[in-house]
Amino acid sequence: MKESFSLLPAPEAPSLESLSKYEKVADTLSAIANEMSEVPVPEETVESWRALLGLLYHADHYIDSITSPEEKRTKIEMLKSALRKSETVHDEFLGEILKQIDELTANFSEEDRRFFLRSLTLLLTTTEAVSASEDVHDASKQVLLEGQVTSRLFLPFLSKEFRESDRYHDFVTLLAKIGRVGNGVDALADLPADYRDSQTQIKPTLYNRAVFLGTVLVQSKNLMQDKNLSRELLRKLFFKSAKAVVEDR
Repeated sequence: MKESFSLLPAPEAPSLESLSKYEKVADTLSAIANEMSEVPVPEETVESWRALLGLLYHADHYIDSITSPEEKRTKIEMLKSALRKSETVHDEFLGEILKQIDELTANFSEEDRRFFLRSLTLLLTTTEAVSASEDVHDASKQVLLEGQVTSRLFLPFLSKEFRESDRYHDFVTLLAKIGRVGNGVDALADLPADYRDSQTQIKPTLYNRAVFLGTVLVQSKNLMQDKNLSRELLRKLFFKSAKAVVEDR
């Protein structure tokens, strides 16, 4: 059984308590998958999802801790190149991330591993676009794409039987909706701090916050209207996600 990864300490590393709150999202995703399909999601898959969330969480905080825009671009390009070409990186923390990606995907088929690495590379590209965008409407769209791409990372951990089931495509669609809403809520809550720390070019003005809020509300409505999500699971999902965002502030 996989355990949540413990990475090298990054500057201003997140607390383990804060990390554990995000990892609990894996339990909710498992409950949703089990409600939608007759094919159960084993605990091993849930443990892998927790480990994935921990890995993403630490990597995001590490990249965000880099104050120099030029250095940040260099690190991201270094990581993207390593993901595409299986190159060695001369950065201790990024090297540890790549090592643990290898461990996390050790049992993947070659096709699943390529899908996972392509999705990670696309996620890094989208994250760069979010940070560089100077137009609030474009930035809000990029934030939604970032959440949707993140949702793809969970899919290769599912069993072949689950992915061949009748409800798999419904689950993929629902997971993308959850990713868009979750990332939108996070971006809205983080906007003042992200602008202060030069993580975004979008000023936290009333208008810009209203644009982000409008985007979140539209996506939330789409999620709430999804026939595959029960009211009880919807309540749990929003409660856990909102709590994690608020307590991470």
